[in-house]
Amino acid sequence: MKFVFLLLLLLSLIFLFFYRQPKPDVTISGEIIYDEFKKGSIELYWTTKLKLGMPWQEGLTYLSGPGHYKLKIPKDYNNIHICARNKGSLHESFAYFISDPIKVGKDDILHYDIILKTNKLLMDDYQGETIKLSGKILSAQYKNGKIVVCIYSPEHFKKIRLPPDIARVSLGKPGDFSVKVPLDIGKVCIIAINIPEGVSSGNSPLCPRAAYISNPVIVKDKDINGINITIN
Repeated sequence: MKFVFLLLLLLSLIFLFFYRQPKPDVTISGEIIYDEFKKGSIELYWTTKLKLGMPWQEGLTYLSGPGHYKLKIPKDYNNIHICARNKGSLHESFAYFISDPIKVGKDDILHYDIILKTNKLLMDDYQGETIKLSGKILSAQYKNGKIVVCIYSPEHFKKIRLPPDIARVSLGKPGDFSVKVPLDIGKVCIIAINIPEGVSSGNSPLCPRAAYISNPVIVKDKDINGINITIN
């Protein structure tokens, strides 16, 4: 009996030696600022990975509008991104924010303000010289809906499913397209999205999409033809 007691005591001591208390969370808080807010909600979360497609959303929460926010992040993570958007009905969005990498240390991070940026295309107000990008959208599985060709800056393209920041053109069905971009833009990335009937936004997982295989496209002083994209 004494042997069993000593054995249990030894096992308990070993367990206490190796057991580590879970690390408490770090709180990141501040204000969400968006003066153009009119409707919808604020979708807020953090992630360790930014990629084209649906991100890994941690701490996902919805706020009724701009104002104070608070996120809890485990101390285990060295670099995270805070993401927010003004979300409307279904997959509609009006504005977004993606933070630079944030290193999570031991202390809470206070007064980390989030300023949402309205979804806006560079070409909407552009007055300078332009060149034309053209090609064809192919899709053997197309059933209905419109095709949207989106032009991104490379930096914007690498992140999660953001709306295009340079230009966009809609087609009634797969076929030829052309779109203008600034002559001095440097490089662009192109994707094509099929938005089926009954779906409000290309952010929906119901929307087939494909990126141009030769992204990024280098823009020089001549029009670029032969940009063919196949949506499977």
